[in-house]
Amino acid sequence: MTLLHPGGVFAAVKSHFADPQNVEDIRLAVGSEQEPLLLSPSEAHGALHGSDADPVLSAAIWREVIRAAQSEADPRGKWQLLLVWLLLPRLGGTVYRVSTRLRTNRADLESEMVLALLEALEGQDPEFPGVADALIASARGSAWRYARSARRAVPVGHIESITRDDRHPGAADEDESEDSVPFDWELEVSPPDRPDGFSAPLRITLTAAQVEEARLGALAHRFGLPDAVLRTQGTRRRRRIGRVSLRPDGRRR
Repeated sequence: MTLLHPGGVFAAVKSHFADPQNVEDIRLAVGSEQEPLLLSPSEAHGALHGSDADPVLSAAIWREVIRAAQSEADPRGKWQLLLVWLLLPRLGGTVYRVSTRLRTNRADLESEMVLALLEALEGQDPEFPGVADALIASARGSAWRYARSARRAVPVGHIESITRDDRHPGAADEDESEDSVPFDWELEVSPPDRPDGFSAPLRITLTAAQVEEARLGALAHRFGLPDAVLRTQGTRRRRRIGRVSLRPDGRRR
């Protein structure tokens, strides 16, 4: 099932079934094989979601449409599409709640729910009384998981402002122009409180390029990426000899 629509997959499915030419040859056979009840998509939809819905007929409709969708090899087939359309009234509320509470794109949520629904379809037993509820639960759970995972990735529009934050090592007190001349930095290594370290403080002057490497490393740690930093530093393990304090020479921390 592949539909492209600017309003999302739910709108695409609704638009598909709103066209009489797309549904004129679809009839769902419900009941006995000798005298089946043939339902059009709109009739099946009304029987499931109408005010006078019959639980027995609803169970038979879900059983037959799920069985037909499972037997369909083409992912763009009409029965999988019909199953999604019949389930939409019970999925729309979840999309609204998730997108409102977690501020997630509705189109992305709808796509995740449909994918989860079709993945869960393969392992379902059509004869199980609550098979439709199981599919809906899979789709709803996938929507919440996707929205929570998407919240962890927060886009940063102004990386320059982060590097100038007061909590960042080497942050400037005021904005610097892009064409400002790089200055040297002073690195001070204080001796640790044990006899096997340095016997006196050590000061080293660093170039602007070396300081920029330190800035990038600090940013990576700040964003919770220490493993990425370690992978860029080679594989030799080094013994810790003291604490390093890095600051611009003559500037306030």
